[in-house]
Amino acid sequence: MEEIKISIIVGTNNNPSKTWGKLYNIFKDIKNRLLEQKLNICIYSLSGMDISMCRGCNSCFYLGKCKYFQDELSSIIHDIKSSDIVILASPVYLNNITGICKNFLDRMAYLTHILYFRKKLGIVFTYGSRSYTGVANEYLEMVMNYFGIRVVLNEKLQEYENDFKLENLKIVILKYIRELKGKKTIHSNEILNNIYKNIRNEFRVYKKEKNGFVYDYWTNHKIDQYSSFEELIDNEK
Repeated sequence: MEEIKISIIVGTNNNPSKTWGKLYNIFKDIKNRLLEQKLNICIYSLSGMDISMCRGCNSCFYLGKCKYFQDELSSIIHDIKSSDIVILASPVYLNNITGICKNFLDRMAYLTHILYFRKKLGIVFTYGSRSYTGVANEYLEMVMNYFGIRVVLNEKLQEYENDFKLENLKIVILKYIRELKGKKTIHSNEILNNIYKNIRNEFRVYKKEKNGFVYDYWTNHKIDQYSSFEELIDNEK
C-alpha cells in the first residue's frame, strides 16, 4: 500500500502551542479512522526550529538557496516537496499571521516563481478570536497558490470549537485523503492556471538575463512550453 504523506507547518512562537495542539488532535483522530491507509504525518512547530531571519537580499532567486544561512529550512522544503498534502497553520496576531510564519514564507519566496510545490493539495488553518476578520486565511491561501498548491480547505479555528464543526472538518479531510488513495485527485484549478500564465510571462525577463536559479529551473524543466498549469502537471511524471 502506498504511503500518503501529510506535512503540517504551524507558525507559532509558543511551545506548547494551542494551534499545534488543536491540529495534533484533529489528525490523530483522522489517523485512527484510517487504519487501513498508511499515513505519514509530520507536524512542525516553527518556534522550535533554527530558521534565520530573511535579509531580503534576493540571492535565493539567483542561487536557489540562501546566501547567508544553512539552517533547518532546507529539510522542511525537502519534506514539503515529498508530501501529498501540505498544511499551513498560524495563530492570529494583530489580525494576521505571526512574524515567525511570515519569515518562514519569506525565506521560500523564490520557490513561488517556479511553482515548486505543484501537484499537492493544500489546507489552511488559522487560530484566533471570534472578532478576527480572515485576512491571514486569505494571505496563506494566496501564498500556497503561488507555490503551485491547490488549496482545498481554508478554515478559521477557535479555542472552544463545537464538535459539529470539527467533525465536518475531519470528514472533508478524510474525503481528500481517500481521493489521493484512489488517484482521483485534481491538482489544478482556474486560479493556478492564471498564476502559471502570469509567471510564464514574467519568465521572459529572466530569459533576457539568462542567469540565475529561476531562469535555469524554467529552462531545464521546459515549463514555459505549456498553455496551462493543468497541461504542465499532466505532462510531468
